[in-house]
Amino acid sequence: MKTNENILALHLSHHGTATYVENKKIIFHTQLDRYNRIKNSSLPSYTLDKILENLDIDTLIITNLKSSSVDDWKYIFKNRYHWKQKWKKIKFIDYNFSIHHLFHAYCSLLWKDIGDRGTIFVHDGGGAISKNNIEEKETAFSFNDSKVKQLFLDNNPYGYNYRMTADKLFRADHQEGKLMALSNYGGYDNKFENTDIVSEDAILQSNNESKNLAFTRQTLLENNFFDTFKKHGIKKENITFTGGVTQNVLLNSKIQKDISTKAFFDPLNSDHGITLGAINYYLKNKLEKIDNVYLGIKQNLDLSIFNNYKIKDVSSDDIAKIVFDEPVAIFQSRSEQGQRGLGNRSLLMNPFNKTCQQKVNDIKKREWYRPFATSILEEDFNKWFETNDVKNSPHMMSVFKIRDTYVDKMYSGFSIYNESRVQTVNKKDNLNFYNVLKSFKKKYKLPMLLNTSLNMPGEVLVETLYDLKEMFENTKLKYVYIPELDKLIIDENTNVNN
Repeated sequence: MKTNENILALHLSHHGTATYVENKKIIFHTQLDRYNRIKNSSLPSYTLDKILENLDIDTLIITNLKSSSVDDWKYIFKNRYHWKQKWKKIKFIDYNFSIHHLFHAYCSLLWKDIGDRGTIFVHDGGGAISKNNIEEKETAFSFNDSKVKQLFLDNNPYGYNYRMTADKLFRADHQEGKLMALSNYGGYDNKFENTDIVSEDAILQSNNESKNLAFTRQTLLENNFFDTFKKHGIKKENITFTGGVTQNVLLNSKIQKDISTKAFFDPLNSDHGITLGAINYYLKNKLEKIDNVYLGIKQNLDLSIFNNYKIKDVSSDDIAKIVFDEPVAIFQSRSEQGQRGLGNRSLLMNPFNKTCQQKVNDIKKREWYRPFATSILEEDFNKWFETNDVKNSPHMMSVFKIRDTYVDKMYSGFSIYNESRVQTVNKKDNLNFYNVLKSFKKKYKLPMLLNTSLNMPGEVLVETLYDLKEMFENTKLKYVYIPELDKLIIDENTNVNN
């Protein structure tokens, strides 16, 4: 391992990513589907390839699962001129399918919040095959500074079963979030303990079978997790959770209540974090620590492609006035990674406005059972929500009940149980988004906004300005705020009711 080594890592299975590191510092970390525009895909794209081939690379790390796009990328490496020149000099490491949960753990070790010792619990739909021919489903690791030790390996299939039910019910891959949302509307039905077959698979409000299936499978997921956790006697102090099951915010909230209010949930818990973990593993946990998810490739904010739109100078105070009545997108140079829009690729509106749900959904077309999330000033978090001693929630990794005092004031951003998936925002993590929330509070005495990811229905988050323009052209989006330029882009062809 050389000093000042430049490393590119690619994860080439579902939730593929690219991470580039110079001298142990993360230059960028991005999801591959943000560029190929095919959700959850790791296929190459011309735009990203042009960025990667111009990097100074000493070491290339490849990771993948059983199903992958490795051959597609290798074809590029062998046939594109710049890659052919680089290939003669690059050190190549192929981790293949030999390590997976350990990479999840090493990704979690990057977070400043978890300290220098504790336990990492990885639970996933699957992973690598161990020497004992056991596929990773749940794994725990202890860590003390740079020393990582596996505590146990289990293969309780609760994560896998949950995913299979979701994919079958919604007829697409990786639909766990929809199953979780639908579970709020159902009740427990014993018949769904051993089957996920419903007589009518349409997800209608009148279809109690689908709702009860979702509720039952959510309950089984939670019960199996707690049984596994108790079975292995895992220490509750300094506990971190990662792996795909950690996307389940309902389970996370029960973990906070029943295990530890200080539990940390890695926001890059799915395979979106694997390349970060692979590089940190290769560097023996010496990769520079991180404290936020705004790791995307810096975007050129040249607004000349919007010459047919109105562009005006604005401040956060101006945005506060508009967002009171209308949805406003916020777009900043470096995108957040993971599955949440956290203020750099977000669509915002006032949740205290009676028309909020309808207006936002005219753009998003979200299903009836999927609630939107909220973002609130961190200093007002405990005042508005029952936090149970949880200090903050910067990555929307759990849900919190709105205090009874405020329930009747809100019209959107919460579930039928008056719970909201909350992002707390402070000045350090996201100054521009913080300023919008601060301006909104100053003008209306309200410290929060509805926040949903900036993407077209069923599509990947907007990444570039060209993606943003496509969203303008294909939805009812009218306003986009570019805070780094103090500019507002307005589509004057979109009608809104003021």
